[in-house]
Amino acid sequence: MIFTAPVSNLEGASLAEIFRGAAFEQYFGNNFKMAIPIHSGAQDAGHWTGVFVSVDTTSKTVDILGVDSLGGERSMPPGIRGALQELFSGPVFFEGFNLNFGVTEPAYRQGSTLSCGPCTMENLLHLATGSATPDAAQATDMAALRLRQALVLQSAA
Repeated sequence: MIFTAPVSNLEGASLAEIFRGAAFEQYFGNNFKMAIPIHSGAQDAGHWTGVFVSVDTTSKTVDILGVDSLGGERSMPPGIRGALQELFSGPVFFEGFNLNFGVTEPAYRQGSTLSCGPCTMENLLHLATGSATPDAAQATDMAALRLRQALVLQSAA
């Protein structure tokens, strides 16, 4: 499982740079899953969403799901789909693979306009591990949610 550094239009980091930093090549030839937190918009008015990638070398498929804690079809930010298509069509390893794009309803919906980041992380962790999501009442306690997520990520390292 790869949890990448966040992709943000504020920092100008490209997906290719993020994957180089995650030593992406070490996973070639194997099935793997990747969670990508994405920030779009301005610093004071932006929004966090996520993309979850699952690579299956047996069926030669790359499933790419967008997830937004607000729900709906807008969960893959503009430009990300094209960048992912470019990324997975570049390396020889992915030659002949089918790319499947989709949107998943978030298991965890944000309870305020300021909780998209922790809720996005919760949704990515849920997709990565299949773990049960906390109940909606916890959406008001972002500090506790962040601590739980840090412990999950630390135990997986």
